Amino acid sequence: MEKRLKSYSRLARIDHGVLTAIAVVAGGISSGVMDFTKLFLAVISAFFAEVFLFVTNDILNIEEDRLNSPDRPLVTGEVSFREAWTISAVSLAIAVFLSYFIGFVAFLIMVTVLAIGFVYNWALKKVGFLGNVIVAAVTASSFLYGGAATAGYIGEKIFLYFLIAFTANVGREIVKGIRDIKGDLRAGVRTVAILFGEKSAGLVAAFFMIVAVALSFFGLKYTSKPVIYMALISVTDFLFMYSSAAIVMYPRFEVADKVRKITLLGMGLAIIAFMF
Repeated sequence: MEKRLKSYSRLARIDHGVLTAIAVVAGGISSGVMDFTKLFLAVISAFFAEVFLFVTNDILNIEEDRLNSPDRPLVTGEVSFREAWTISAVSLAIAVFLSYFIGFVAFLIMVTVLAIGFVYNWALKKVGFLGNVIVAAVTASSFLYGGAATAGYIGEKIFLYFLIAFTANVGREIVKGIRDIKGDLRAGVRTVAILFGEKSAGLVAAFFMIVAVALSFFGLKYTSKPVIYMALISVTDFLFMYSSAAIVMYPRFEVADKVRKITLLGMGLAIIAFMF
């Protein structure tokens, strides 16, 4: 039973779901309007939306996973397709149902993100840079969703945090293309690394991550605790600058894999900083 639950957790990428939930909380707190009931509904619905998108990604792109991620639960047979579709459908129902009771703007964001994310999983994963942009926008939308849930609208502060997360994640997705270049080449995925080479992909990824670092300083205008904000965001910025330099100098699998992990830690720290 425990092994089964671990397989379901890996399929759903629970760690990413938790990070998404925290980003929603950050967006809600940053809005300046606290409605705990709506924020709670937003956190739970966002978590299940993330589960829906990740599970459908694995279902619809299993051939790519056979090449790039042969240890995925669907590839190994730890989870059946029937179980995956069931988890996906239940998660979708929960996400849409709960978001309906939050408010019109939040519900609109939820439905839009789910639709775009599903279309990406189904038909746009092989389109390269456009796919990177879509994934980054879907990921960063957690801040918009949290802010809209509590305040009912999207303010300047929330939109800034969305832009920081968006540019950072575009860079991270391009780095993923460098890491997965061998499998993507065989699967026909037209990433920046495949179309223009790993060196060029490293430069483009670094550009977007450096833009995210530059944008983070504008957060000082909105934070009520600048010392705490700068302490946390400085670590994030260091991790992203280090990662940018590393992927430009050594654009290969091992470094790209390390950069993905380092920048994920940086994103986590940034989310905490956005709460202040």
